[in-house]
Amino acid sequence: MFFYYLLYGNNLFILNNLQSQKYIQQNKKILQLIKQYNKKKVINLKINQQSLPLADWYISRLMDNEDYHFKFRFVILGDKSVGKTSLLESITQNYGKIMEQEQSDELNMKTVGYMDVDKLFKIAYWEIPGQQRNQDYFYRYCLGASAAIYMFDVSRRQTFERIETWIQESEKCEIPVRILIGNKVDLYANTKGAVSKSEAVGLAKKYGMEYFETCSIGDTSISLVYDYLFTTIVDSIPNPPTPQSLVGKGILLGKRLLNSSKYQLALCDIASLYE
Repeated sequence: MFFYYLLYGNNLFILNNLQSQKYIQQNKKILQLIKQYNKKKVINLKINQQSLPLADWYISRLMDNEDYHFKFRFVILGDKSVGKTSLLESITQNYGKIMEQEQSDELNMKTVGYMDVDKLFKIAYWEIPGQQRNQDYFYRYCLGASAAIYMFDVSRRQTFERIETWIQESEKCEIPVRILIGNKVDLYANTKGAVSKSEAVGLAKKYGMEYFETCSIGDTSISLVYDYLFTTIVDSIPNPPTPQSLVGKGILLGKRLLNSSKYQLALCDIASLYE
């Protein structure tokens, strides 16, 4: 059987022909890397299948050992049946590999391992159920989050009118990145009294947020949401990052970064400035 060797940063990924198609589809950055380094660093060899780990197993092992570079958490807020669970499923299935998941009446949690260029991220997603009983204390789940996603259904005006309550209650916590999402825009034309884009943009501006629209079916509109959230958070990480510089950002450093000799040398350079 043939395998693909892929040098990805300091990691060696090995993908067989069948697994590589699914894995690459879920990790567009790897596909870009394969195209970029196809002649130099990707080699097609015939080897013993049993002697080599696959990429999914490799990332699972890293996550089990807490061996990542950075870790952060998103919370998803809004009324019942606005599409929060569908958003969660779409993001976690298309951006990274699901490592942990747990669901209860109070919380729906998924954690993924996501590789971007040469950095491994552990990203947790917490969906807060929209039942009324959860609205009195849900802000506790927002403590320490890096980003909040507020979602309403454009075809149900009452969910838009109540989203401001979710926003105001979560302001008890200081969440660095916040966005507003109007879901089910494909139903807008056939719904009387639907929420207009100008109304939604106005509310987002009131609270200093970006506004995005998504559809009730399909994943195409999710990429803009994910790219904005991920890029905004990653761009806020200083180089080199120190625990002090990340206070209030909800970003944790993992062993893969802390044990790096390059990172340790960079910290020594910073310390030398104060001598």
